[in-house]
Amino acid sequence: MDDQEFYYDVSYQRTKEGPVGAMRRSKLEDVAEWLKNDTAGLHFIIILRMPGSPEGLPDREV
Repeated sequence: MDDQEFYYDVSYQRTKEGPVGAMRRSKLEDVAEWLKNDTAGLHFIIILRMPGSPEGLPDREV
């Protein structure tokens, strides 16, 4: 396995009608901790391992 930098891009939707959100984390453990502490519930979640760095990419929910 190469030493390429990567991050986890997380897309989610709280209910069937919304809102939707996106967040980026360097470690999968950080995503797991967010899921564990989330009390609002989720309709779906997609986690992608992406090349590069999450620096400068904002979290948002709309």
